[in-house]
Amino acid sequence: MPLINTDNKLMTPTNYYLVADIGGTNARFAISNAQNHQIVVHENLNCQDFNNIDAAVCYFLAKHVNDYLIKYACFAVAAPVMNNRVKFTNSHWYFDIDKLQRKLDLEKLLVINDFKAQACSIPFLQDSDSIVLIKPNKKVPNDLPISIIGAGTGLGVASLHYIDGNYLAMTSEGGHAGFTPSNDMENEVLSYLMSRFGYVTREHILSGPGIVNLYQAVASISKVDAPLNEPYLITQAALEKNDPLALTVLTMFCQIMGTVCADIILTQGSNGALYIAGGIAPKIQKIFEQGAFSERFLRKGSAYEFLRYTPVYLITQSLTGLIGASAALQQYNHGLPVNDLVENLI
Repeated sequence: MPLINTDNKLMTPTNYYLVADIGGTNARFAISNAQNHQIVVHENLNCQDFNNIDAAVCYFLAKHVNDYLIKYACFAVAAPVMNNRVKFTNSHWYFDIDKLQRKLDLEKLLVINDFKAQACSIPFLQDSDSIVLIKPNKKVPNDLPISIIGAGTGLGVASLHYIDGNYLAMTSEGGHAGFTPSNDMENEVLSYLMSRFGYVTREHILSGPGIVNLYQAVASISKVDAPLNEPYLITQAALEKNDPLALTVLTMFCQIMGTVCADIILTQGSNGALYIAGGIAPKIQKIFEQGAFSERFLRKGSAYEFLRYTPVYLITQSLTGLIGASAALQQYNHGLPVNDLVENLI
């Protein structure tokens, strides 16, 4: 069944959801099928073009209100939820959940962490939505724990657990765990970054800003110029211009990702699978597939056998946040827990 469904028939409120994946720069809004979480229609909006989120939502709904009757919504946000309010760190947007729910005449507006949505999407991905980086030579049962990691503006880490016939997602702060070097060069990178940040996290390297940090560190250690200051410029230089420094940096990025992914699986006991999400990995898929990732992933001594039988996938589907928001809302409507204990306490 295709992911994008173009059947625009009017349906009942429980057949379709309004879902969103909102960051500091862009906001994606969509109508999803509430049963299989296929995205029916979606649009990417620039946050700067709207005074606040309600204007953006109304703009999107105005195009589709005649086609779909919507009473349930789920917004995945890259922002903390405090006292029922959401204030975006890198955007002027903010909103009160209850007030926005009333304004949009919804029966429920669920707000979840954006990486929770990434995790919730995993059971609903098609085979064509990812590529295999590590393929075990035996079938893995589908009720084993699954880990998810995603590098973008930051580094997200989550896990999926199969409980009573349902996959329940748990987010974590694994991106803020300390960076552990695996060779002499990475020790020097750590020393360089410690002089800047003090405590060096995985996110200081495995993220968009982290690519720049790594680029500057390797340049300083190698005593060469570092003229590029944006992750997309470094990626472009590596993939399109074969720039030696940029290629070294992205290869190191994939190697360090391999080590961190193995550590996460061993820590979480997630021998069901690991999925690499986020915006960076698909852009450097070619480097991931060249072997630097898999070699470091499996270099774990006595844990080699455990890791060898754990499949690793790189997600290429760009709408996972929307798919996951739809899946989380369905879980909520069926009385299943959605938000983690930590999120509930905020």
